[in-house]
Amino acid sequence: MELKTLINNPNLNRVLLIIDDYPNFDAGNYEDIRIQIFEIYPKEARHNRFKEIMTNYYYKIYLEHKKSNPEKTPAPKNFWPYQFQFYLCNPILIFKATIKGAYTENPQLVIDRWIEPKVDITKVDSISMPSDILKKDEFKTIMDKAKQEEVIECLVDETSYNEFQDMIENDEDLGDIQSLFSGIDENLRKYLDLRDTDRIATAKTKYERRTHS
Repeated sequence: MELKTLINNPNLNRVLLIIDDYPNFDAGNYEDIRIQIFEIYPKEARHNRFKEIMTNYYYKIYLEHKKSNPEKTPAPKNFWPYQFQFYLCNPILIFKATIKGAYTENPQLVIDRWIEPKVDITKVDSISMPSDILKKDEFKTIMDKAKQEEVIECLVDETSYNEFQDMIENDEDLGDIQSLFSGIDENLRKYLDLRDTDRIATAKTKYERRTHS
């Protein structure tokens, strides 16, 4: 029922993903809070991967866990932001804002992005995937399948296509290959396969909660 509601409900046209985090967490700044809202349209072809990922999880993981242990309810799908699966779904950033000094007496709201509802969302680009997420074999897939002009569009320097080709052919260091790209856009992502997300993970040892002395 939940799967049908998520991807096949005639009354459900979009899925909203709302992410709150600390943009400067690594610097120890917990006063600023970032709010981002993404949209995914399960019925649209550009978001087919979302349907595929959710369907795979339900049939190959959720139901299999349920079959092996009917008395327990399996964990829901962890759709982590900023991971490979997340970007493959082509999420569209429609709102981004930061609350500066959220816990101070004078917090300020800074809106960085806001796409009004009247805007044709089909003409809005989805967010770019950072190049350091990709593995070497995925760059090889891009070289084999993507058009040259599609690759050039994502390079830091448009003259680096031949360098990218040479790096792939000579099996160069992954980090050097990643550094050629400013990001992996929607056009390149369509050539990438889903990773091994259908494997059922079973804990080999019994979980025991850690205690502190």
